[in-house]
Amino acid sequence: MKNKPFKKAYKIIHCIDCSHTDNDEYIVYAETSGKAKSKIIRESEGSLVWSDVLSMSCRRFKENDLYKQSTSKMLIELPDNLIVNLTHSLGVCINDEIPKEFYRNYSMYYSKHKGCEKLVKLGLMENWKKLDSEIYGVTAIGIEAVKTLLLIKMPT
Repeated sequence: MKNKPFKKAYKIIHCIDCSHTDNDEYIVYAETSGKAKSKIIRESEGSLVWSDVLSMSCRRFKENDLYKQSTSKMLIELPDNLIVNLTHSLGVCINDEIPKEFYRNYSMYYSKHKGCEKLVKLGLMENWKKLDSEIYGVTAIGIEAVKTLLLIKMPT
């Protein structure tokens, strides 16, 4: 049986006065095309007029659907607060799309952080103590584990 997508991808393909139709990168994730349109309308913050809404049509882009992965065994028994320490340090949330690269890899505290210290002992983080601050970074092993909490496109 084929995996079902966790987030279905839609693209606005026609709208009289929508900037979204000009942007090939603009993908909306929703359960149905109607919910995709609703999301666009909400995100427009009133900039769309009724004729835009009536003229709007969208198409499903299955090649951009996002799928869940099997969670790393290293994370299965970790409490949620420790998982949040890891994801926060990398600037992502569970069920975000996996980025090409993480835009950061640190969390800074003025004293030792109990949760991060537990993750250091497990080899998922390391402490880069600098001056008077405790700076924690996610190790390569931790990064690979966090990636399993993020959504991926299915290879074609």
